[in-house]
Amino acid sequence: MLTRWLAILLAAVYAVAGLIGVFADIEPTRDAVFFVGLLWGGALLIAVGLFAVRSPAWPAAALVSVGALAGALALFWSIVVPIAAIALVVLTVVQTRRAMAPTAPAI
Repeated sequence: MLTRWLAILLAAVYAVAGLIGVFADIEPTRDAVFFVGLLWGGALLIAVGLFAVRSPAWPAAALVSVGALAGALALFWSIVVPIAAIALVVLTVVQTRRAMAPTAPAI
């Protein structure tokens, strides 16, 4: 449950930061386009991995992880966002490994 909420929060932060970047930059440059693309791309990948891809679990985990790291790259200076992105990657991998683990047969 924590993983899902952290993913939704990060996707929302990336989307809002990208929107702020679009409106705050008066004269668009390549750098602004690159960073807004990273933020919106990260938000989109997290959302697709979280809501669209259900089975199998590893592609969804890969999409969420790549999206989290892409947005963290654009906001690396904030320190909190990269830490949250790394936590999301770790939580996603742990959750996926648990879901994919074989269950012991009942005796």
